[in-house]
Amino acid sequence: MFSLWDTYRSQNQLVALLHPDKAADMAKSVLHIYQDGGWLPRWGLGNGETNVMSGDPITPWIVDIYNRGLLDDRTSRRLFDALWKNVNEVPADQSIFRGRDGNPTYVKNGWVGYQNLPGYKYGDSRQAGSATLEYSLADCALSTMAGGLGYKDKAATLASRCDNFTKLWNPDVTSQGFSGFPVAKNADGTVAGDPDPAQAGAFHEGTAWQYQWLAQQDPQTLFGLMGGQAKAEQRLDKFFDMPTVLTDPAKAASESWVTGAYDYHNNFAFNPNNEPDFHTPWMYTWTGAPWKTSAVLRAMRTLFTDDVYGMPGNDDLGATSSLLVFAMAGIFEAQPGSANYVVTAPMFEKVEIQPEHGRKISIEAPGVNASKLQYVSSADTNKGKLRQSWLSHKDLLRSGTIKIKLSDKPTSWGVNAAPPAMAAQG
Repeated sequence: MFSLWDTYRSQNQLVALLHPDKAADMAKSVLHIYQDGGWLPRWGLGNGETNVMSGDPITPWIVDIYNRGLLDDRTSRRLFDALWKNVNEVPADQSIFRGRDGNPTYVKNGWVGYQNLPGYKYGDSRQAGSATLEYSLADCALSTMAGGLGYKDKAATLASRCDNFTKLWNPDVTSQGFSGFPVAKNADGTVAGDPDPAQAGAFHEGTAWQYQWLAQQDPQTLFGLMGGQAKAEQRLDKFFDMPTVLTDPAKAASESWVTGAYDYHNNFAFNPNNEPDFHTPWMYTWTGAPWKTSAVLRAMRTLFTDDVYGMPGNDDLGATSSLLVFAMAGIFEAQPGSANYVVTAPMFEKVEIQPEHGRKISIEAPGVNASKLQYVSSADTNKGKLRQSWLSHKDLLRSGTIKIKLSDKPTSWGVNAAPPAMAAQG
């Protein structure tokens, strides 16, 4: 099964890290689906295509495997051709594949025009707000693959779509004391439906409050829309209820955040139950307060227990448990498709990662206590001191032992040293 809307954000990265051969085989399986059916899958179940969920998950899913260097050149180029078709065209009406059905308006205008198509519960035009954000992230990821393959013109075209999320931004919408939120649009550019960012609308399994952060391919441009880094950080603090996170992490997670299975439909708070919010704790990396990511992750950890209610939401083919593995290990790819890991405080004194057929990686943090708020004060690898708050996949594999010193108070480590925006470099 290829539950791509779920797995492109966390599970794919864990498979690629631990079992790179299997990740490459999965990408080749997807290529065979394309060769047999003419289109890439959205949510493949056995020998069929369910067409459920929204956005364009297949693109960052494949780009992540490519940017880890796991695909040979011939396979990479064939997959890119399939992805290029997927991001610019739509299947014929008789096709069993739906593809990016919002492309007609998206390619023309830069946003998916809202349309409630009968019989399409999961149509991208019905989920026009979130689909636009997902398409923008996917196109930006694909620009890096195009650049790597030497397709300069296509890379430039795709890179120009990286900030299409800005086209949904409405500075006049207010909520919880903050101004400016994404809104779904009709094809003519008018607002579609109720613009209240805390109410259910044309955002798949979430609200605009929860989806506003799905622009991690270019956080600084997003934060510019919010009024700058400081304003963005204040908005994140509201989203997570940071005062309670710092004083009572378990209470913040169980009372301030979304806890019910479908409460995301009318809420402004962090939703650890569902994939669109998985990356949001790491958005502090770009506000100049990476220590707050560690605080949020320790609050989130309290939601994972050894009883029948052992995790928030369901596992979605390994997506939720993979999120926990990365959060506790102290590394996570917050920008799907980038193959860059943000470094945070691990929750064990020692974590060993053994990639199949590769060298062992150790992450050591003496004195760590998973229940306390402990922050990174310094990080060293076998290659030297780590001053930035992230590692590329290649650097992680050759890092050997990562030694992390911790503090019980916030530190300045990693401030203004976040991963770069993800667009292909010219």
